[in-house]
Amino acid sequence: MAVDEILAHRNLIANPLNDIYTSCHSCHPNDYQARAEVFAVELGITPRSISTPTPAPVRNVVESPLVILPSPTLSQSSPFPWLAILGGLPVIVLFLFGLITHIIH
Repeated sequence: MAVDEILAHRNLIANPLNDIYTSCHSCHPNDYQARAEVFAVELGITPRSISTPTPAPVRNVVESPLVILPSPTLSQSSPFPWLAILGGLPVIVLFLFGLITHIIH
């Protein structure tokens, strides 16, 4: 057994053939049964697997850096104050015209 294989299997359970799915599937999802059969024949035992209600999906985890974008700023000032001023100007002029007319008469 190569040094990498020894390190890869360090701290795993003593009898992995008692439950080959739980012991082997996470690292060998495509061929865990065939791998177990090789060792089972050599040891003269039958590998077993405990049924799992939901098999754990095996996928590569891709970490993405967190990107914090600056808060959006307005590229131009809002036209709302000008609209309010221009819309209110005729009202003020009419009010003053009416007030002056009322005072004169």
